[in-house]
Order: sequence, then C-alpha cells, then structure tokens
Amino acid sequence: MTEQTTKSARCPRWVKIALALSLAANLLVVGLGIGMATHFKAFGGPLRASDAGGAYTTALSPKDRREIGRDLTAQFRDMRQSRTEVLGEYRAMLQILKTEPFDRAAAESILQRQSDIADQRRKAGERALLNRLEAMTPAERAAFVERLENGLARHAPSKP
Repeated sequence: MTEQTTKSARCPRWVKIALALSLAANLLVVGLGIGMATHFKAFGGPLRASDAGGAYTTALSPKDRREIGRDLTAQFRDMRQSRTEVLGEYRAMLQILKTEPFDRAAAESILQRQSDIADQRRKAGERALLNRLEAMTPAERAAFVERLENGLARHAPSKP
C-alpha cells in the first residue's frame, strides 16, 4: 500500500504575531482599567459634570436647582446667540486654523468673544445662586451648608 503523508496545518507566522499583539493590547486595556478604577476609588471617584459646575450647585436642593434653572433660562434667552452665530464662530476659527500663515490675532479675537459669552453666563449663574441663597430661610441655609460640607468631605483626599 501507499504511504499517505499528512501535512500538519501550520499557522502562518504573521497570524501568530497578530495574536500576540492582540493579547498584549487586551492586557494593556485591562491594566489601564484596573489602574483607573483603583486611582479613582482612592481619590473619591472621577470628576463628574456636577463637580465641574461647582460644589455649591451640588449642595443645592432639587427645588433650589429648579428655581435657579428657571431664572437662568430666562436670562439666557435674552443674551443668547443663535446657533447659527455660534456655529459661525467655530467655522471662522476652522478657517483661521486651515490658513497659512496662522493669524494669531484673528484666533485670539474669536476665543475672546467665546470667553466673554462664557463669562456672562458664569456671572449670571453666580447672581442666581446669590439671589437664591439670600432668599433662603436660616434653616434652608443651614441645610445647604450641611450638604456642602458633606460634599466637600466626600472629595477630600483620603489620609494614608
């Protein structure tokens, strides 16, 4: 009888390299995830949008937040740029960024206008907060202080 030779199916070398790189990438992602989780747990968690809005905002009661929100909505309606104007500012900046040589003065002018609008909104928020704090009863203000202290304590660095 004839002898049959069977070739073993060998995996090409590039497949082995691709699998090894994929495994390394997966391990890197898992390691980053674990590192981030332990880092955020040790430091009170990641910064949330409410934290960026300020500890004061977080300490407000839901009722106070709604009232300030209504006040700000009315104020923003009066000073609001149209979406077309806002998009126009960004499109103008894109054009500046694409043009050579870079026109620093023009870019600075656009950034300053955007900063002025953000500053107006921040000041409106501060006024609304102060108006609400002034309208609070002493008991409401004491409850606000307690929520503020508790919120700050949650985000204080833990002692080793």
